[in-house]
Amino acid sequence: MARDKTGNRYEQLLEASLLHLGYARDRDTGLNYIRPSIRGQVIIPGTFIQPDIVILQGTSIRAILYVTHWSDRRTSAKKFWRTWEELAQQKLAVGTDFVAINCVFEALPPNHNPIAYITSDELPPDPTRDDKLPIAFNGWYAAISWALVESFDVSLIFPNSYEPCSRQLDFLSGEHDAATSNLLQQALAKTAKPYHISQWQTLQSIQTQAISNLPTNLQSTQSRYRIGLLHVYLFYRLFHHLIPDGDLVLDDFVNALANASQNQVNLDSLTRTPAFLRISRQQLIQVFTELSQVYVRKSQNAETFCTMTSLNNPIAGGSVHRISFNQDLRLCLQDLGQHLSEPGFVDAIQRAFERFDVTLGINECFEDLASQQLIISKEDFVRRTFLTALTGADEAVLNNLLQTHSKELSTARSSISSHQQNWVLEMLLYLTGLNSDEDIQTRLKDNFEAIAYPHRLRPHAPYGDEAKLSRYLLQGRNICEHWSSRSRSRTLTEAEFRTFSWQTVARSMLQAFQEKGGAIRGQEEVIRKYIQNKSMRIIGADLNSVHILLEHYLGALCTFAFDENATDASRSQRICPSWQTDVIGEIWNGRPLETWMEGVSRSGQWMIKVQSSQDGHESDKTKELAGRCRALRLAWFHGAAPRDHTQWLFNQRPLPQLALVLDGDWDATKKRNLYEAGWDWVGDVSQLHELRQLIQGTSPT
Repeated sequence: MARDKTGNRYEQLLEASLLHLGYARDRDTGLNYIRPSIRGQVIIPGTFIQPDIVILQGTSIRAILYVTHWSDRRTSAKKFWRTWEELAQQKLAVGTDFVAINCVFEALPPNHNPIAYITSDELPPDPTRDDKLPIAFNGWYAAISWALVESFDVSLIFPNSYEPCSRQLDFLSGEHDAATSNLLQQALAKTAKPYHISQWQTLQSIQTQAISNLPTNLQSTQSRYRIGLLHVYLFYRLFHHLIPDGDLVLDDFVNALANASQNQVNLDSLTRTPAFLRISRQQLIQVFTELSQVYVRKSQNAETFCTMTSLNNPIAGGSVHRISFNQDLRLCLQDLGQHLSEPGFVDAIQRAFERFDVTLGINECFEDLASQQLIISKEDFVRRTFLTALTGADEAVLNNLLQTHSKELSTARSSISSHQQNWVLEMLLYLTGLNSDEDIQTRLKDNFEAIAYPHRLRPHAPYGDEAKLSRYLLQGRNICEHWSSRSRSRTLTEAEFRTFSWQTVARSMLQAFQEKGGAIRGQEEVIRKYIQNKSMRIIGADLNSVHILLEHYLGALCTFAFDENATDASRSQRICPSWQTDVIGEIWNGRPLETWMEGVSRSGQWMIKVQSSQDGHESDKTKELAGRCRALRLAWFHGAAPRDHTQWLFNQRPLPQLALVLDGDWDATKKRNLYEAGWDWVGDVSQLHELRQLIQGTSPT
């Protein structure tokens, strides 16, 4: 349940229709409904998630409305699982008779009428495809769109920018949207899908057994292995860039930090450790001054790597410098301290660091972070070069400048920096106060196809993913690197596609800039955002000490692959389909909503999923992981015709034991939710010895 400002508008639209249809709010007689407070007491006992709108006949639940909207295809699977887990919890707690009505907003093209669907066969064909597949909802991958419809009893699909959602309806005086009211009336006349009953019965059996086997001493977890090790990596490598002759040894470095993990550290005490003996006090002051400007969190919770305070000390004849590390680093250092004495542990970290060093653009990030003057020069070049085109709203001039300095590594750009990452475009976004995903990516398809008509974007975009185009341009990557000579759908040459792409960026940028008021940002703000995003590019990357620890403690018993794109021989063993995967695969030849298992025991008796999460995202991750586990435990059966829903049947899918290793802040309630969903073992890194014993118990001697 996400009741943000947008979600409120959607719920108010539905509430206006319910009132028009004769439902009263918060009564316990007749036709009534509840729109619970997001932070109020959960109104359905036995569930962990607050519903959006519950419709009742007296005190009996007749239907539940799920208010769903999403705008990022890349993460639409996560949103699917959170929504479906809410449905699953409520079907198991309330019973299967109520009608689950999923109201999906911003999903159809603009100017369409909202419409109700029961099965994916009812969806209209996608006019941009030749294979007669159904449309994809805006913000969702196509196959996930189809799975949404198959998973709920009724789906009410609304168009993008639906006008009644843009204004406040005066529903207290009877104002409502007639189309929504008619659809809702039709949906409330439906019944729950009878062919889903065996699904809920099977899940009820799994949950009942899980509750009977629930550990009695579930403990809350607080750890920072993933993000904390990235702090250590950033710290260690930035030291090398700032003091290349410091002769810093990782083993000594990690031990020095682990011993200094208290709230404040005296800088002079660090100079006496083996790690920093060859580094002068003044050099250390310089390094920590730089680190105190490096952001490891941004937005409302903006936080730097550390803070340094200086106090005069007349007795010592100088000043005392005290350093405070941020909480993520302190927690990680405490965690790492438990493992430093393990033979080979620091060597494993060193190997991980060396692998990570070759990640695209990492070295360039460190060069930026180590040189404030370089960043100032980049900002000055972009401001001088592009200011007139932006303030004059001159698309032709802006396009010409982007073609010169962004599409190509011009002489003028190279004289400032030859970094391959497209720092010109990045600085330009901060200068205009724009966001690449929200302001540029969302406009790319329409603008590209208007500029390059009749050519379409999808056949030319990186790996056919339109959302990747803006990221590739920003990263300085070859947007045609995936092209082969076999494609029949591409109609542009590489040179034409690059030219049209940058012309599209120019138009999209000016549109967004003018929509947001056309205000040029100041130098200090632009530089701060640039530094924040360089450090966050490292902090948000995939260097994970949980992975190092798993390989260290369980590597003899399990094989691990932490990249979902890995092509090793065990790939097929790691992919767990859900029943939705099987349905969409059979009906539409798609493979959505699979779950990647990072670990597989050599005995074949265990599969291990790994999840790091911080900053309050654990609640969403709990819903996602619970939904995944429930659905992958279900096997789908059908008759001679897979589209004949009356012949559908669900049963339990035979699977190995499923373990879930967590990193972050996970309280006992979240762990209970995960156990009830069907995970056989849920724990954190400190409990890996327990998991090791369980796996050993199923391994051949």
